[in-house]
Amino acid sequence: MHEALVKEAPGTEPVGHVSRDSTAIEGRGKPAPKPAAGKKPKRRRGRPRKGKAERKEPGRLERRPGGMSLEEMPADLPGECDHGAKRNAKGFLTSWIGCRPLLDAADCGVPAGAIPASASVRVVTGSSSRT
Repeated sequence: MHEALVKEAPGTEPVGHVSRDSTAIEGRGKPAPKPAAGKKPKRRRGRPRKGKAERKEPGRLERRPGGMSLEEMPADLPGECDHGAKRNAKGFLTSWIGCRPLLDAADCGVPAGAIPASASVRVVTGSSSRT
């Protein structure tokens, strides 16, 4: 199907824009259990003093840009069944248990890529982020 779309689409024009979206797919499974959170050390209330700021462990999105190759990035996405939420066209939040395929399409309508991911993955596009 993808090959037929690529042959039918105008092949001489460069792709100017790629649109990214995701679709909710409800699953029958139960969400994977979350690991138990460790006990946090007690802190004093308020803003920390100069030079006493705590170093936070970088999350999945902060680790990506500098230290991961392009092949490692899709493997880093969680793929198990999980809780997900997304705002619909009217602005209401809809939630489901399942997964979410991340789809990219070129401005001529040809699918550029698809990656299956967990429903809890946030879709980040450019400078704005959507769920």
